[in-house]
Amino acid sequence: MQKMIINSFIIDRKEGKIVQNITQAKHNIEYYKKELLSEIKEYFKEFHYNSKFAKFDLNTKTSKEIINMFKQDIANDLQVGVISDTVLQTLYENASKNKKDKLKLEAYGAWLALQYFDNFIKMTLGDTIIINPLSEKDKYSFSTKGTNINTTWRKDDNIDL
Repeated sequence: MQKMIINSFIIDRKEGKIVQNITQAKHNIEYYKKELLSEIKEYFKEFHYNSKFAKFDLNTKTSKEIINMFKQDIANDLQVGVISDTVLQTLYENASKNKKDKLKLEAYGAWLALQYFDNFIKMTLGDTIIINPLSEKDKYSFSTKGTNINTTWRKDDNIDL
């Protein structure tokens, strides 16, 4: 996940070019969140094909809207908050042999990543990113003050803005 977060802020994976500004980074974040949601949807399509989420077009809403719409259904099915370490270990051990266990484990991991996404961003990027939880439009911004930014590949070439 750490690699995907860094890539979202550095490389536009869809277009194959370097991110130039926070608007492009936000677009990449949304794209990555939709990828995580599609992992959950794959599990639902395979094993709960009649559910609303399995039939839902992920391109019609933002990731936040989708999460809000289906949060309870997903959390209940994946047993978020109540699944035991033993069950997770069993899913992990059987994932290579059992499609349902593999998809459920991937969906569970994707759901946790979505639930703690901002925490992962902050842990990965530190003071480089500012997260404003009160604003969806301007939720993410690059720090412009007091952050060391590498300008070359050398370790010691930092400048303090």
